Amino acid sequence: MSIKNTLHIIFSILLTTSAYAQNKRDIVIKEKILPVLNSGYEDKAAYNTVKAEVSLLEKGYGHEVLLKRRLLEPAYYHNDINYFKNELTVLVKNHGFDAAYLTGNENYFNAIMKGNLASWFKEMYLKNHTIWLTNNFDKQADLRKLNTINEKDQYITAFAMKVLNIPGIDSLQQETIKNYLAEYHFKNIEPILTIATKWGVYAGDKSFACIQNGFDTTLIHNFQFEKNQREVWEALFPSIKKAYLNNEITDVIFRNYDFYHYLHFGSQVFNSFTLQQMPEQFRKTQTGPIPIKDTKWLEQIKKEFKWND
Repeated sequence: MSIKNTLHIIFSILLTTSAYAQNKRDIVIKEKILPVLNSGYEDKAAYNTVKAEVSLLEKGYGHEVLLKRRLLEPAYYHNDINYFKNELTVLVKNHGFDAAYLTGNENYFNAIMKGNLASWFKEMYLKNHTIWLTNNFDKQADLRKLNTINEKDQYITAFAMKVLNIPGIDSLQQETIKNYLAEYHFKNIEPILTIATKWGVYAGDKSFACIQNGFDTTLIHNFQFEKNQREVWEALFPSIKKAYLNNEITDVIFRNYDFYHYLHFGSQVFNSFTLQQMPEQFRKTQTGPIPIKDTKWLEQIKKEFKWND
């Protein structure tokens, strides 16, 4: 099965299954917020409900940088301009939202760059981006590297898929190409590993700065290769654990890890899925629960992560 098809399947599983590995914040985000943000934002009542849910979430878990960034487009769409301005100002001043990393596809892009909000944005941005730079100047090189990961990932994967589909390629040649693909995917994720070592954090919107071009797909591409998954996880798990305990990320990263751990080894670490939730083509057996790698360790981590609350 192709990498593209496998990614489509795992994203479908993550969106439609209920996981065992969840805390209260995970549940609110997965069940009340993401369904609206992922399905469009034309429904104004749904938009207002999600706004309220995010506000409630912040009272218990701190500023939800990624969710607030994702709310910018629906806010602009529904002409909620005061909210849009307030949240964008906070993102620029406190979290390093950078005009240089806009894709140009944002529904508000033309308005803030050359339209009716351009004068406001320019004045606000120059003032507040300078404040952020003053306090975070030494993050610039790392942030630039983080924002290039996704584009590099697309080029690496697209090239590999074209080569793998060349007529006449035999199994040995395919295996060699896949080994090179694994090598390049690992090299592409090195900025994340560097930040974990250099800054002691898992690179994210809350812990580091706004990452406007996320690297989730690149992480998954590394999980697809057994050696990469092992080395990436060994390097990142301490900072991932810290980020989760600080409410900086959700349980999705553990579920991604479990999915590929099951494909590689026939077991899972965080008890994210039942066998029935796995697509039939990936099941190692047709009956019984999915084995847990270390049940004693899992019980301890569940207590730390408050998955039993």
